[in-house]
Amino acid sequence: MSPHSLSFYSIVLETTIDRRPLTVTPETLLSDVLVLMSQVRSSCTLPIASDPLDICSLGESPASCALVVEGARLIGMFTEQDVVRLTADRGDLRGIAIAAVMAQPVVTLTQSNAHDILTALSLFRQHQIRHLPVVDEHGHLIGLITPESIRQVLQPANLLRLRTIDDVMEADVVQAPLSESVLTVAQRMAAERVSCAVLTNSVQPTQAVGILTERDIVQLQALELPLGDLRAEVAMSTPLFCLQRSDSLWVAHQEMQCRHVRRFVVTGEQGELLGVVTQLNMLRALDPVELFNVVNMLQQTVNRLEAENIALLQTRNSELEQQVQDRTAQLQALYEQAQAEIRDRKRVEAERTQLLVREQAARQEAQTANRLKDEFLSILSHEIRTPLNAMLGWAHMLRTRTFDAATMTHALETIERNAKAQAQLIDDLLDVSRIIRGQLRLDLHPMSLRTVVVAAIETLQPAINAKKIHLKTSLETSIDRFLGDPSRLQQVVWNLLSNAVKFTPAEGQIEVRLSEVGGEKAYSLTPDSYSLEEFANGGTSHVHAERFTLPYAPQFIQLTITDTGEGIDADFLPHIFERFRQADSKTTRRHSGLGLGLAIVRHLVELHGGTVDAASSGVGRGATFTVKLPLRTTSTTSDTYKPNAPDQSLLTCPLELNGVRVLVVDDEADSCEVTTAILSACGAEVMGVTSAEAALVAFTEFKPDILVSDIGMPDTDGYSLIRQLRSTADNPIPAVALTAYAREDDRRQSLLAGFQTHLAKPVTPAELVGAVGRLTRGVGVA
Repeated sequence: MSPHSLSFYSIVLETTIDRRPLTVTPETLLSDVLVLMSQVRSSCTLPIASDPLDICSLGESPASCALVVEGARLIGMFTEQDVVRLTADRGDLRGIAIAAVMAQPVVTLTQSNAHDILTALSLFRQHQIRHLPVVDEHGHLIGLITPESIRQVLQPANLLRLRTIDDVMEADVVQAPLSESVLTVAQRMAAERVSCAVLTNSVQPTQAVGILTERDIVQLQALELPLGDLRAEVAMSTPLFCLQRSDSLWVAHQEMQCRHVRRFVVTGEQGELLGVVTQLNMLRALDPVELFNVVNMLQQTVNRLEAENIALLQTRNSELEQQVQDRTAQLQALYEQAQAEIRDRKRVEAERTQLLVREQAARQEAQTANRLKDEFLSILSHEIRTPLNAMLGWAHMLRTRTFDAATMTHALETIERNAKAQAQLIDDLLDVSRIIRGQLRLDLHPMSLRTVVVAAIETLQPAINAKKIHLKTSLETSIDRFLGDPSRLQQVVWNLLSNAVKFTPAEGQIEVRLSEVGGEKAYSLTPDSYSLEEFANGGTSHVHAERFTLPYAPQFIQLTITDTGEGIDADFLPHIFERFRQADSKTTRRHSGLGLGLAIVRHLVELHGGTVDAASSGVGRGATFTVKLPLRTTSTTSDTYKPNAPDQSLLTCPLELNGVRVLVVDDEADSCEVTTAILSACGAEVMGVTSAEAALVAFTEFKPDILVSDIGMPDTDGYSLIRQLRSTADNPIPAVALTAYAREDDRRQSLLAGFQTHLAKPVTPAELVGAVGRLTRGVGVA
């Protein structure tokens, strides 16, 4: 495709603006406006193409709309389409002020956003309009852009020659007989929201003999003629200009230029009416997507040529084989020349072998190149497109909307910050990818969590000193040995502390506390963190969990990081730990990014059997992040986790459930059996039933500590079961939904029904035992 065919997309939008549109004041009578609109006026737009046929555009044309201004400020607009609508509704338009019937508010284009012609084309398509006023930042009128003014400066010759009228014409046309009144035709045009009606002969109803347009109705109203008594035959525009459906859009473009019309009737070979083509249809043909279609056509051509080359190579191979056979027959017939012929045969066979080797090498090289291309595109999409989402979003907003100086500065800072953070995003995306695939595993060792916190503080000390932040620490020395993954926990602490440093202003305060907590029997179990918004208390900024009274006193290591930074908006707080979550407001967009860091923190903490929560009193009031990790003794487990030891999740239980009574409900016997076996192997007392009805009986007799239930079951499903248990039980029992319904909607529905955790089948033993362990900490433990 030549560069000339693309040049029209870089046309300066300034050249399409009519700077002398028809303007009136609000007090002007509608009848006077109609007279002004029907008068012929000089066009202010000059063609810029070198095509000699374009000299036809140097004519005069009536105004297709009137802009209502008060002072210099645009307050409304009145178009030919409005004339048709009012004619259909009222008929008599005398004595009406333009302010009473003008359209408002008006879709406008601010001059500061008028970058290129694609901006106007996008607004025309988005709002389905035919007039686009251009105003300055104060709302003062500058000029008017119409499809006609755009068509006059566009010269997309190559693209228009590739399209035919049949591609874009409107086949659904309002038809009317010659004898019908102008008022009736106008009412039909208004009802169908079209700009013209084609008049046909009653003898040959498929033959178009004239056309009645919005322009004709404007002129008739300006003359104050009785439209109800006036026949359409008298008022129609003639002669009728027609085009064939096979004509190119370039032909239509030239005809519109020369004849100063905005539409043509499309007829068939026998003169029958097929449709109409308008200037708006022409603009829709100038779609940037067409360029990509052309590229696609070129790619298909390349593929076809490549296939032809392979076929040619195979044909040549067959020819060589035939030559070898012919040569062999000649050698058999000519014994006297046997030695010479044998040498020739060996030479031909060697050439054939080399050709086959080269073909195989070329095929292998092509396959390798294709695989590398796919891998490259995948990496490119993963590493470039996703991190650039925020930048492209702001770039589009800056092109299409007007912002104050503060918002524009914030947008540019966001673009720069996302570009610099691209390397970090790649690392986070790899972790998220492993999390999504369930391949993120912990390397557990006896460790000191206090040492991890101190190391994170030392790493961030230069940044803390640079901002003169007052750091207060309170780290209990009694907390020494803890069973966990040191590198992943350091990632958790560093991520939370670096966020606090980043968003705390200079000379602010950060407090880091590490302590042992627990001992209360009334303990809050946090629901599934993927759906915190469904459990948030609407009036506060804290995420609350449903409370259960449990017969044990859990012990935790609690890490709390509190800052005096800019805080978190209450509406966004429930989504703070969700992957790729990004609020629309300026504050959350600047601070939350793509949300990968905190999503990784949440997953790492949950892998350790803990929880992480965020709290804030609102924007500008700081934030507090609290991590709770179950305190486990390392005296009996320190020898289990060794660097070279096999994966313990495959050999032993990831978590002991001694004394925990579990009721498993699943209508699939095999699924119920394996779930029961997994939990029993970890020391739990398990009863398995295959229906909700049996579960209700077992709940009274077995008295379980926790419920693990399927959702989809005959007669009574898991949702009905948990609701019934919640409505009848004195103390709500913790419950896990173990189901093959794995959509996000299924997760939310299970949480709303009363489950605390949603696990999607298939589930690993570690995930199942971990979920049960988190909800039953302390049950059965002396």
